[in-house]
Amino acid sequence: MKKIAIKLYMMMIQILGFVFGRFPVQQKVVMLISFSENPTAVLREMDKLHFTPETIVFYDPRMNVDGMSRNFMRSLPKTKANLIRLMFHLSTAKVVVTDNYFAELAGVKWRENMTCVQIWHANGALKKFGWEDKAAQKRSESDKKTFSSGISDFFKGAGGI
Repeated sequence: MKKIAIKLYMMMIQILGFVFGRFPVQQKVVMLISFSENPTAVLREMDKLHFTPETIVFYDPRMNVDGMSRNFMRSLPKTKANLIRLMFHLSTAKVVVTDNYFAELAGVKWRENMTCVQIWHANGALKKFGWEDKAAQKRSESDKKTFSSGISDFFKGAGGI
């Protein structure tokens, strides 16, 4: 049942990405964050440089985001209720900043004038990435195929970022 729910969710992401990928790219920044400390330096630098485009931060609802607020940004919890908003903003943002891999990124039609940046989420830690991670090796063959196709599609569409 869980696999069916995941497949339906991924299908919904693909459909929303397809629809919203037809909208023009806007001068805005979207952040997807799973750790509250991660965007702090980026937001502080944006503030310092007076680079304050519309910035929407989607955060894990279990996080405390009280100290993160800026006058040029708004925060929304990354919940199923906000999926349509999330996919719209991801699909139309000039810049996407993320501190982790989020399944919703696989649904975005990356265009030439869009940039996705992954920031580090474990200062000083040594970690394994992608298929080097032992947890990834234990996934089902269908999961591995989904991840591989989503990643390669992402890099093709993002111009090799």
